[in-house]
Amino acid sequence: MLELTGSGFDDSSEVYLGSSECVIQERNSSWIMCITPAGSDGEVNTYVRVSGTTAQSATNFTYDEANSPEVTSFSPDTISVQGVLSMGVITPTALSSQLFIHKV
Repeated sequence: MLELTGSGFDDSSEVYLGSSECVIQERNSSWIMCITPAGSDGEVNTYVRVSGTTAQSATNFTYDEANSPEVTSFSPDTISVQGVLSMGVITPTALSSQLFIHKV
């Protein structure tokens, strides 16, 4: 997830990292939270488009493969075909917290 702060954001706002769209999950007039698209190591320009007007961030976004999460295990490895509410815990090595998977 990527958090952007600024001003003048609205429902028409779009965020791009390079040429890839960062899918917006939440926003208000001064804050946007979006899912970062896949990328390769290196810097990309960050753009926000609002009502057809595009602004480029003063700083670039950096993809760093060394910071990518890696799943090393998960538990349980078997569940019933009917599913369960909480399937277990996945512990990625590059993140400081645990991710919980819930049946939708």
